Parts: sequence; structure tokens; C-alpha cells
Amino acid sequence: MGLTGRKKRPLNRKITHLRDTKLIIIATEGHKTEKQYFKIFKNHRVQVVIIPSKDNRSAPEYILERLNTYSEGYQIGDDDELWLMVDTDLEPMFTKS
Repeated sequence: MGLTGRKKRPLNRKITHLRDTKLIIIATEGHKTEKQYFKIFKNHRVQVVIIPSKDNRSAPEYILERLNTYSEGYQIGDDDELWLMVDTDLEPMFTKS
């Protein structure tokens, strides 16, 4: 016991998700690099969830489908955001000779 007569409790208490935090769910085309892009944003008032691609299904319609399916597991609030992150490829602009 401490000096006040109360039991000691660890200071590193984890709070899973406060509803005063903003939730941003980002569905990405890739599965490695995109997750690293958002790793640098650490803020206790914003929770960022990255949904990487699976099974090489990276077309925008599949990414949107994953975003919608995944977000159903959350209570999306007015301040929360759903993002879709896709690359634009230049391949069709080039012709092979």
C-alpha cells in the first residue's frame, strides 16, 4: 500500500477507444507502404485504422467493398471519417514497342 492507504495501480492503463477520439478508417490499395505512410501520425485524439488489400484485389471497387464491410464493425460518429486510398497508374499511357 502507498502512503494514502490505497492499493498501488499501474500507471500505464490502456483505454481501447474513447468516443471523444476521432476515428479514421483508411482502406488502401497496397498492403505495406500505405500502412507506413500513416504510422507517423500518432495522436491520442485520433485513432487511425488501416485496412490493407488482400488477395491482390486492389481495384477501387474491391477497396470500397472492404471499407464498407470493415466499418460496419464500428459505431461511426459524425466526426469520424472513412477514406479510400488508391494510386493512379500511368501504365495505360505507355505503349510497348
